Amino acid sequence: MTIRYEIPYKTIELTSQEYLLALITRTLIIMTIKIYMPNVNDGDAIIVHLKRSNEQQLVVLIDGGHGGDAKTITDILDPLLQSAGKTGPDLVICTHYDLDHIGGLKKIAAHYDEHIGEVWIHKPNLLTETIGLANFLKEQQQLLVEKRDPEANAFKTAVLANESEKHMDFVLESYIDMAELVHYLEKLKVKVKEPFPDLKLRGWPEIKVLGPTLNFYNSKLDELKPKRILLTEMKNMANEVLMEQSKSLSIEAKSALTPCQILDNKDKSGVTAVNQVSAIIEITVEGKKYLFTGDANIDSFENIPDYKNSLKNIYWLKVAHHGSNNNSNPELIGIMSPKFAYISGKKHFDPEVQGCLESKGAVVKVTSKNGNLEFP
Repeated sequence: MTIRYEIPYKTIELTSQEYLLALITRTLIIMTIKIYMPNVNDGDAIIVHLKRSNEQQLVVLIDGGHGGDAKTITDILDPLLQSAGKTGPDLVICTHYDLDHIGGLKKIAAHYDEHIGEVWIHKPNLLTETIGLANFLKEQQQLLVEKRDPEANAFKTAVLANESEKHMDFVLESYIDMAELVHYLEKLKVKVKEPFPDLKLRGWPEIKVLGPTLNFYNSKLDELKPKRILLTEMKNMANEVLMEQSKSLSIEAKSALTPCQILDNKDKSGVTAVNQVSAIIEITVEGKKYLFTGDANIDSFENIPDYKNSLKNIYWLKVAHHGSNNNSNPELIGIMSPKFAYISGKKHFDPEVQGCLESKGAVVKVTSKNGNLEFP
C-alpha cells in the first residue's frame, strides 16, 4: 500500500513500511499547532503553540489585551510553558500600539522578565514624545468644549459635554503605557526587533511577516506623530458613541441586504494610522496558512506585495479589528476564503462581518458569544 503524505510545499509517496520507519526514526516530522484566544472583550491576546517534537516546541504570544487581562493570559501561558519545558514565551509580538493590544504586555513582560526569548514591536522615536503631552491634551480639551477649534466639528455637543474628559484621560493613559512598555523592553536582556517582511525567527521559517512593508510604514509616519494620533483617537472614540446610537436606527434599512452587501456599502474611512501599520503575521503548518492580523485594514492588506496571491486560501484567520466592518470587505474575504475565522470582539464586532464570512464558507467563532476560544 502507498501512502500519500503532504508536507509544506510538496507531497511525497511512501510505502506503509517506509511511513512506519520514518515515524519511528523521526525523519518524518509532523508539526502541530494549537491556538488559544481568551475572551478579552474588544482586545487581542493570542497564544500559539507550535510543536515538532518534545525537543522542538515554540510558544508565541501575539498581543496582551488590556492591563487587566494580564493574569488571564499568564494563567494560560504558565502551564503551557511548563509542559513545554520553558520558563517564558519564545516570541512576543506586539502588532501595534493600541491599549487593547499592549495594555497587558508590560505586566506580562515583568512576569517572565529575561526569560522572554524575543520581542517583535515597532518602536519609532516619536513614542517618547507622548510622555509630555498632558498639557497639550488639556488645552485641546478646552478648545473642543468651547468649539473654538475646527477639530470640534467632529464632535457632538452631548458627547463633548459628557465624555470628552474621559476620552482624553483614556488616550493619555494608553500612550503613556505604550512608551513605558518600550522603555521597559529596552531594560530587559532580550532581543527586540521591528516586524517588517524581511524579519525571520531563527529555526522557525514557518513564521513570516507579510506587512507592513517598510515603505507603507514610512508613508504613515506623519500620521503617527503624537498630536495627530491623539486627535484622531479622541475623535474616533467620541464618534463610536454616536455610531452605537445610529446602529439601531439602520436595522430596518439593512434587512433587505445580504451581509456581504451591507459590508460592501460600509464607509471604510476613520481607521487610524496606528491600526493601519499593524503587523500581519502568517504561520504555515503542514501546508496550511494561519493569518494573524491585529487591527489591519483594507489598505494594510492591499499593500502586501502581490497581496492577492499572498492572502489566497487562508486556512485559519484572526479577523482584523475585532470583527469591525471598517476593516473587511467581500473581495478580501473572497480572496482569503478562510476555513475558520475567529474574532476577539464585543463592542467593535459587526454581525455583517460574521455573516459575510459564513456565506463564503467559513466557520466563525466570536469570543463575546463563545467565550474563550481554542483551535483546534
